[in-house]
Amino acid sequence: MEECILCGGNSERDNDFVTCETCGKYFKNSDANASLEKLAPYKRINLIQQIIAFNAERITPTYVPGTAYKLHYDRSIHPDTLFYIGLDSPRINQPILHSEKPLALLRMFCEKMKDQGPFDVLKRTNREFYSVAIDPEKEANEWLMLLIERGWLAGEYKKGATDFVFGDITISALGWEVYEREFGSIQSRDVFIAMDFNLPDRQNIQEAIKRACAANKFEAQTIDEHQSTGSIPDEMLAKIHHSRFMVAEFTNQNRGVYFEAGYAMGRKIPVIWTVKKEEMANIHFDINHFNHITWGTLAELEEKLKNRIAAVILA
Repeated sequence: MEECILCGGNSERDNDFVTCETCGKYFKNSDANASLEKLAPYKRINLIQQIIAFNAERITPTYVPGTAYKLHYDRSIHPDTLFYIGLDSPRINQPILHSEKPLALLRMFCEKMKDQGPFDVLKRTNREFYSVAIDPEKEANEWLMLLIERGWLAGEYKKGATDFVFGDITISALGWEVYEREFGSIQSRDVFIAMDFNLPDRQNIQEAIKRACAANKFEAQTIDEHQSTGSIPDEMLAKIHHSRFMVAEFTNQNRGVYFEAGYAMGRKIPVIWTVKKEEMANIHFDINHFNHITWGTLAELEEKLKNRIAAVILA
């Protein structure tokens, strides 16, 4: 065991591949060590949050000097999918919006408790705080106090010798109400399919996506399958809002799919990205770094999507 260069926790290293108990798995180019040691605090938190998010998608981020930002699939280097990220890239230098942290923290707690009693005691870890860009040592207690004062969490705390001491903390009834209003039902089994309706093989692609979702006990629909007497755009946004996740199929590069996926991301709804293999090169650069499921046959699409849902949504 050795100290993680990012969080200071316990980690193991295999050459330049690091597995940290808190951050997760990442690769650091030997030339990047000096830069990692000098990272500003907000950049360090950005980095740890990024590693956690990438690992959830089964991607190992690889940190190098410069501004690189690209996927790398060379399995001869390592069996995982690698993502090269320069330590001067905009994704690391972006500011952290502190105003978003209360809702992000509440959401993380609610989704953690989805398979437990709604008022069971919350057990908190440093990794969970980092996943929402909160430094567990320097700021976590302040945000916990804020959520208690707002009534989103229930619990007591008092001033200790050097810091605040918390008793048992639970999500309150108001906290669940806020979460479900902002992010949809935590028990939702609905999935929104965004795709080009003019695809020649649209029906078969759609059915393959539905079967993959059904195998994980989700029900997937496109907006034209939803019976409505209201405005289609309003109904579409409402359906996305109340879905557990979205499958965005980018074959044919439909602009509406880009819009719908962007809306889902803005609402913090998970998006699973899919596209035919021969069209991956055409994906817009704004999203080509996401871990797309590339497929050649409908059977391949169904199998890969079924496995991705199990690994990312149900994990």
